[in-house]
Amino acid sequence: MKVTVGLPFYNCEQTLAYAIESVLSQTYELWELILINDGSTDNSVTIAKSYSDPRIILLDDKLNKGLASRLNEITALASGDMIARMDADDIMDPRRLEKQLIYLEMRPEVDLVGSSAYIIDLQNNVTGLRSAKQPARKLIDIVRRGMFIHPSVMGRRSWFLENSYNTALKRSEDFDMWVRTYKKSTFHNIEEPLLYYRETGIAQYKKYIKTQTEKLALLKDYATKYISPREAIYFSFLISGKMLTYSLANFLGLESNLTSKRNQSFTEEQKKQATDRLKSEFRNKII
Repeated sequence: MKVTVGLPFYNCEQTLAYAIESVLSQTYELWELILINDGSTDNSVTIAKSYSDPRIILLDDKLNKGLASRLNEITALASGDMIARMDADDIMDPRRLEKQLIYLEMRPEVDLVGSSAYIIDLQNNVTGLRSAKQPARKLIDIVRRGMFIHPSVMGRRSWFLENSYNTALKRSEDFDMWVRTYKKSTFHNIEEPLLYYRETGIAQYKKYIKTQTEKLALLKDYATKYISPREAIYFSFLISGKMLTYSLANFLGLESNLTSKRNQSFTEEQKKQATDRLKSEFRNKII
């Protein structure tokens, strides 16, 4: 069964090669990689063009359409039965495609499967472990803790064709997708970390505030469609409280402390083992 890996990218010359190399290093080899340039102004396109593997498809229309639009394009262009999400600043575990594909093949009732992830910094050092809990069954849990680590998701192309991303959204397209689909879909998370998720060392504050602001606007649309007006008000207070806490932490220089609380407890020995494992997987590559 063929897997399409969808990788939109924008100004990521520092990390794009790592992402592509991690796809080339997969133990499962029946894949295609669709790279879509979303209007990069740095050297990212040159890096993407340097790969000649016939399984890699590069689309470069010079436009900046945003992530949601690009993800919908990948679904339309994909020739794979399954679609795996990935961001250009992340790295796949070499067994990711194999393990998620086996899971979906053995459980035809499951539409999407995600995984836990190691958190890495700009030097590819593992700094934490983000444990993926089983997907929420209630909307309040989606608001509180999300549904998936978005770039860890693999799902059936047929599901993505029926459920497209909202292209009007810039930062909360995944949140909106889970809210609209969770009652009619079957989701699951694999507890094993199958992705190295780059977060530490990248300014998160502005992105976080934009995401939460979009969520607040979405709640007005969700009222009566998915939730009651009373629930919409409650969720609005919940999100506003999270924004206030994050803003205060940012003002006090404690943003990294707040972000780290989302991670599972992680010893120095575990960090070293995970870092060594990552670098050993790519010892003949670029890490």
